[in-house]
Amino acid sequence: MDLIRKITISGNDESTYEAIFQHLHDPFREGRNDLPWWEILLIENNGAGQSAVVRRIHHSIGDVGSRVHVFEQMATYQDGTPFKSIIKLSRQ
Repeated sequence: MDLIRKITISGNDESTYEAIFQHLHDPFREGRNDLPWWEILLIENNGAGQSAVVRRIHHSIGDVGSRVHVFEQMATYQDGTPFKSIIKLSRQ
């Protein structure tokens, strides 16, 4: 639970976007008690706008392909079936 940070807002979809962009570059090294350099940012919108879940990860932890692969393993469609891969990996 220490790796999930919840922010509650009340507004429209634009408010959700603003909250996401306000926290995209929050530092991972300060005030986190030696937690890993990644987190789940939960933006809960109690207004008319949508809520959002943002997975933040420090750029040095992995390249785009590996991060997408990890996300695909964690995420499912609404009915619970696994995501189909969006990346075509070439084999050499």
